[in-house]
Amino acid sequence: MVFESVDCVLFFVEWEFRCYKPSIVAAACVAAGRKSLSIVPIWSPSLERTTMYTERDIGACLRHIQVVFSVRLPGRDFVKL
Repeated sequence: MVFESVDCVLFFVEWEFRCYKPSIVAAACVAAGRKSLSIVPIWSPSLERTTMYTERDIGACLRHIQVVFSVRLPGRDFVKL
């Protein structure tokens, strides 16, 4: 029963991000993780060269991640942009 509800939540989160390329979502997740760990800059020149994405390219998805997690996990402000 627990796994079914987890699967359902993951499905809806996955569905919300269908408008982005998977590589954009992955890059935005890396940036969100760096932000939550207070790593500056959150999107380094090395990451830009490796992914071929700029911070601007991933910005909309990164903001979307912040919104989704603030709604799904209220009170946990770990990706404040």
